[in-house]
Amino acid sequence: MRDVEVNVMRALEGARPERRSASEVERRTLIVRSLDSLLRSVSATVLVGLTFSAIDLGRRSLGHRTPDLPQGAATVVLFVAVASLLGCILHLGLLAEGALHRLVAERRPRLALGLRAALAALIAAALSWSIAFWVFGGARVRTSGIARFGPWLILTGLGTGAALLALAVHVGRNRFVRGERVVPMLVTLSLLGVAASFVAVDLTLYVSLYARLHSLLEAMASLCVLAAIWVLMPAARPAWWVRVLGACSLAWVLVAWLIPRPRAWVERSLRGVWVEPVYAGRMVSRVHALRAYLDDPQRWQGTAASGVERLKAQYDVENSTLAPLWTTPPEETPDQRAALAKMRGGGKRFNVAIFYVDTLRYDVASDPDVMPNVSAFFRESIHFSRAYAAGSDTLRSLPAITRGTYLAGTGRERDFLEVARDGGWRRALVIPQSANEFLDKESPDFGFDEKVIVDDYAPVRTDVWGYGADDPAAEHVVDRSLDWMKQNQERPFVLWSFHFDQHNWRELNDRHVALTARTFSMPEGDGMKRYAVVARGIDVQFGRFLRGLDQLGLRDETIVVFLSDHGEGVGRDGFWVHSIFLWDVLLRVPLALRVPGRPPAVVDTPVSLVDLAPTLARWFDPRATMGDYQGEDLLLRLLPGAAKRRRPILLLGGSREATQRIGVIAPAGGEKLIVQLESGVPELYDLSASDPDWKDLSQDRPQSTLRLLNQLVRSPVFPRAAEGAEGDRSGPK
Repeated sequence: MRDVEVNVMRALEGARPERRSASEVERRTLIVRSLDSLLRSVSATVLVGLTFSAIDLGRRSLGHRTPDLPQGAATVVLFVAVASLLGCILHLGLLAEGALHRLVAERRPRLALGLRAALAALIAAALSWSIAFWVFGGARVRTSGIARFGPWLILTGLGTGAALLALAVHVGRNRFVRGERVVPMLVTLSLLGVAASFVAVDLTLYVSLYARLHSLLEAMASLCVLAAIWVLMPAARPAWWVRVLGACSLAWVLVAWLIPRPRAWVERSLRGVWVEPVYAGRMVSRVHALRAYLDDPQRWQGTAASGVERLKAQYDVENSTLAPLWTTPPEETPDQRAALAKMRGGGKRFNVAIFYVDTLRYDVASDPDVMPNVSAFFRESIHFSRAYAAGSDTLRSLPAITRGTYLAGTGRERDFLEVARDGGWRRALVIPQSANEFLDKESPDFGFDEKVIVDDYAPVRTDVWGYGADDPAAEHVVDRSLDWMKQNQERPFVLWSFHFDQHNWRELNDRHVALTARTFSMPEGDGMKRYAVVARGIDVQFGRFLRGLDQLGLRDETIVVFLSDHGEGVGRDGFWVHSIFLWDVLLRVPLALRVPGRPPAVVDTPVSLVDLAPTLARWFDPRATMGDYQGEDLLLRLLPGAAKRRRPILLLGGSREATQRIGVIAPAGGEKLIVQLESGVPELYDLSASDPDWKDLSQDRPQSTLRLLNQLVRSPVFPRAAEGAEGDRSGPK
């Protein structure tokens, strides 16, 4: 500082400043270059962050949750802050690599290039292992053996490959700059094209099916965008704006993370956005996990229980043992038992025909313009207009339907199909081949005396969805179902007619879908239009199924059950399929029973699909006790002056690997609470709203949040509560 003052004074006096020594000039030049390099690194990563924030805002604007101005601004701010920090980390890595390279190049020039490649690979390996911790951490890493390390090794290999690619770009960058600028532009466009393909697949398909893969695709897309920007920046010879962008970004990091008010504004504006399957939601969710780890690295082991432990402490929820209502069967008065027995025909041995449609939403099933036969069936049956699936995918919903428990393996449940077998009912399943292969692998306990398989595969088609279905199978499933009932009506039977076309609505042959649309004058197109057309095809076959029963003379001898296991996203918030989330469009399903001799009725109070097993079990065995089930008898809702529902409705959402979200609906049905297990953050929604999943009310209704939290943490789906249950396992699987 003293030298600067002297030089300034001499300049004012007309004197020549002292010449700096060569070493001092070199040192200051090095500082300036280092600062310039830092700003360039930060700028490059910030441009990546701005790119993905733009993708996020655009994707959300196409869905139901168009972000308002504060949320949009907070999204950009968050990405800029995180990207700036990553830019600093990247710069430190580059400095270390450059310093070591210069040191070796002075002594062993031939080894310099190999060392640079090795260092780049090492940095990439460290980066990929960090990504692996980010992506694969938490409850999802619970396997043993090679399965535990396989994904990490894949990421390491991909990261190393990306490092070698970056090295090639780095080595050839000067040549690109010296030559024609078309070369770096072509490289940039190629990398951006690869990134765009990753993003397109990520935001449509894999976001729902594979919880791990979507994060991996996001990371690889980010690396491709970063490489593209890294190639373009020297070629475009950026000047002052790069440095300004980097300096402003670093300044914002200090403001956003060190000053409480801006940080609180970002958190408040982005409250609830983490439930959305796009990039801002993922970023916020990861920040939650990272914060939990930094708060207590010793206790945080990446288990599903870590989030709920913090949740319990935050809301002062002390008792996580099972509530008595889950361990004691519901009490029924003698009058209620007599009334229920009379409603069941006084012990008459009815047939049961189950028309099961995988992946059918309630709003579509109840629309007479889309499914007129189903809508008419609702009007002549016991129609449960507010039925909820136990989970948002088949692996969590179907076992709950048959066993009447939310989690398999409690040691107490009695599958109603087993009760039917013990009572002398013949059991048959008619199912498409694509669905049968899935259930044989994922749910082998779904057993019958006889299985009729309908071929629905294309001869040479392999589909990215992994099921391979091509032709609609509903017509053939109905044909085989009617044939089987015709041949086996001499004794009571249970027939499960399994329909998988709705699950395959995106991969079915376009020609068949277009033919259905033209036949019924329905609009053709993608999204909900295509989903509705496939539903109409199933509706036609359901009408044939009912007429076939009448023609066989079985109408007065057969209970007909129409239901689905879960719904579908169909583009909501960029989410096209199902699983993971606990939205109403994924959980609310059609459920109706047509019972011979029973008048039609509408039950508008909430029920769960876990209630179906105890309801049917009592038809097969009047002595069946409710202590074997976690559901309640559906017919109780029809009794005059019947007591309110005793148990809340529980919800499970996740991928194949693990349950990621649990939820509860109050017995009265007014509110729904959802908790992500890893973060422990609660969400509260009003089910009476036109869009129940639009606004999180947990901060506005703390008493309701606390009340439902107490119900949830003392239920069978809560990990800690399940540990204390006799005969139960350690929680969600």
